[in-house]
Amino acid sequence: MIRRFLDALGVPEHRIPTSADAQADLYRSLLAERRVLIVLDNARDPDQVRPLLTGAPGCLTIVTSRDPLTGLIAVDGAHPLMLDLVTVDEARQKGFVETLFGRRRYIPELRDRNFSIRSFGERTATNSPLQGSAADLIKIAMIRIHAALKQANLRTKMLLQVHDELVFETPEHERSDAAALVKREMEGVADLRVPLVVTIGAGKNWIDAKG
Repeated sequence: MIRRFLDALGVPEHRIPTSADAQADLYRSLLAERRVLIVLDNARDPDQVRPLLTGAPGCLTIVTSRDPLTGLIAVDGAHPLMLDLVTVDEARQKGFVETLFGRRRYIPELRDRNFSIRSFGERTATNSPLQGSAADLIKIAMIRIHAALKQANLRTKMLLQVHDELVFETPEHERSDAAALVKREMEGVADLRVPLVVTIGAGKNWIDAKG
């Protein structure tokens, strides 16, 4: 698992250590100064997840699992968030799943006789509430930010959405006001059991802004 992450980070094959502990140390050192969102879907046990917990202030690791993964909570300080969402069996009965905001995705594949198609439906039923809720959050934030920028008479323009990031073009003299507005609207988009934390970067281009 960790080897694939190192490969994605551009580490040459000959530089990847053979031991799991050394791989984890290299992985953490590479992410120490980066802002990265890591998503591990359907984790089976704490040992699978533990190497991905970087401890870096700019890194967030989101883990989905059907198991409680209590070892992570007790030893590694992970924060559990139980989503009040339907199970796969409930989705099969209803024919759909919902996001935290009530948006539905219908999944007819859950009742298909073909095993492969049915398995796809089960994976979709597991992933859609989480990924769909994340999509809802960013879209609601975008709508509110657009309205707030107009109300504040700022010339700052929202240019682009990239997953959970928003890219803006702002005059230099509006930089502080626009950053505070964006952070306020994004962090206040929903009242969840865990805080929504937003970091702001600025620069002449997107690479500089991501720092």
